[in-house]
Amino acid sequence: MSRLSATGQSGSKPQREAERVIRRISEPRPWQYDYLMLREIAAGLKRQAAALNGKAGLEILDVGCKYKPYQKFFAARASRYVGLDLDPYLGVEVRGDALALPFRSNVFDLVLCTQAFYRMVDFRKVLSEFVRVTRAGGTIILTTIGIWPYPPPDRLHRWSRRELEEVLSEFGDVRVEESGGYLQLVPQLANAVLALGVEGHMVKQHPHLGRVLAFPLKGIYLGVNALGLASEKLIRAASASGWGLAQSLCEVDTQLAINYLAVVTPKK
Repeated sequence: MSRLSATGQSGSKPQREAERVIRRISEPRPWQYDYLMLREIAAGLKRQAAALNGKAGLEILDVGCKYKPYQKFFAARASRYVGLDLDPYLGVEVRGDALALPFRSNVFDLVLCTQAFYRMVDFRKVLSEFVRVTRAGGTIILTTIGIWPYPPPDRLHRWSRRELEEVLSEFGDVRVEESGGYLQLVPQLANAVLALGVEGHMVKQHPHLGRVLAFPLKGIYLGVNALGLASEKLIRAASASGWGLAQSLCEVDTQLAINYLAVVTPKK
């Protein structure tokens, strides 16, 4: 049973909000403005869960978890799944800082950190903590932003593939892959402008009416997402056929991604 369903708040407003966020992130729909990005992140994490090759009884730590949207991907493998966050979101078992994880060394088989690593100011200290609490033979899985134009007021770190590989290799054997590449950036930017600008403004000014008036934008998001997927498929097919420009675009796609997924086998 998940922590959310065990809180005794089933049907409450916090419970419904947590479930909404989990569905939105782990099961994105084509009419969401950030569908192209979220679908790639979810697909990558599903592949990593499948790559555990039948392993079970794993102790898993989810750092910066918020509502633990990806827990269900790993639930069949876990004997214990611990969510850690600075804030007391519904379902968080442990409040703590990634700079000083409140756990003994060599406790977890898998450390997961999704879409939080780019907020870590002292990321080398954070990585050393991840390695410390991971058992020998264990795994660290990270997802983090690359060139996605995320606009929070606080500091964040936009990674390139090369920089991410160089930093993570200091802590173990690493494999990095793009998780929503450059080929999807233009449609994602178009949707983001509408969502964060037009829709966001309407909802802020008129919370209830704004949501109604903004509803037709979902049709635009859907169309832009479909166009983005079709364009990427066409460019990749042209690249496979040996068309030079398409091959160059695919190479850029690999090096300048919206997001990256990294798998680290720590040095112990």
